[in-house]
Amino acid sequence: MATLNATLSLTSKDTTIKNKVALVFSKQISTTNPVIHSGTSVSATVYVYVKNLDSSNYVALDTGAGAGFGILYPGDFAYYAVQTTKGLKLQANTATCLVEYGIFTKA
Repeated sequence: MATLNATLSLTSKDTTIKNKVALVFSKQISTTNPVIHSGTSVSATVYVYVKNLDSSNYVALDTGAGAGFGILYPGDFAYYAVQTTKGLKLQANTATCLVEYGIFTKA
């Protein structure tokens, strides 16, 4: 059993006209099997962390069924729960991209 401490912090002094932005979200998630090897299928909730390490190309995110839902530009990252019935596919836009990733099963 392992524990993930996920934190998202969004701050800015000049994003809006009237107010500054100061949002911080934190959540602890108990996990089992900290990494699931590729090809493994599970019915539990699975969280994924993906970071695009490429310096010039983006990586498109879509479901295993081919429905696009996001783009990771160079240096961008994502952390979210994957729909177990949908899956995840990464596709580099023009050239092979190096990505860093972690897959965690909720306990």
